[in-house]
Amino acid sequence: MEITCTQCAAQVEVVEGEAFAFCPHCDSSLFLDRTKVVFNYRLESTVDGDAAESALRRWMAGNDVVKNLDQEAETVSRRFEHFPFWRFCCRQPSGVEQVHLELAHADANAVMRRVSVPAGGLKFLRPEDLHEESFIRPDIPAESALQWLKGREGLTTTGELLEVSLVFVPLHRFEYRHQDVIYSAVVDASAGGVHPSIYPVRSETPYLLMGIGSLVAFFILGVLAGTDVTLKLWLYLVAAVPLVGASVAVARRA
Repeated sequence: MEITCTQCAAQVEVVEGEAFAFCPHCDSSLFLDRTKVVFNYRLESTVDGDAAESALRRWMAGNDVVKNLDQEAETVSRRFEHFPFWRFCCRQPSGVEQVHLELAHADANAVMRRVSVPAGGLKFLRPEDLHEESFIRPDIPAESALQWLKGREGLTTTGELLEVSLVFVPLHRFEYRHQDVIYSAVVDASAGGVHPSIYPVRSETPYLLMGIGSLVAFFILGVLAGTDVTLKLWLYLVAAVPLVGASVAVARRA
């Protein structure tokens, strides 16, 4: 079976049953989808497993998650893979070009859609890449991915479709346990970005209670002081000291 290279128009021999082909004339890497032949690319990995876990732990130490998550979370699994994404380049009616990504394999987490693909970092897939276990073969057709993309809320792809390509993005996928609950996160091995799924969030209840308690305390002091402004200011200053101390204690524990 032969196909026409979309880069140089040369005839490329394709092994029966194989979805990947490589043009010997221009070194293009091609993927045979059900309805079209598209280029397929890869991104270089610049973040190894240890660096990825360090990035994840730094995120766990942030203010959005439950306190001490970076110390208490136990890594359950960690795997590295080159995950396939469909890359759609569209020109909107306004003339602006947009690039959208959609998952090309069913074994995925929705949070992986947050991964970005810089155009300058794209390189053609190499024949030897297909022999590496980390490269996940796509199992979602481009047309299906495009329909999902069009149907997603708030996303417009009504413009002209300029290019469809397949991109393999290096990712570190983690599962970690916290208080007997398993959570997941993805670290982009090309850019180092951390993309968590559902995670244990920091409770806002102690802060709300502290705020309400402070308002009540100042209201009562204001009523007790009556119209005496000087007395009211002194009472507020005296009350502020224990309230600030209580706020610091809540911030440390919550």
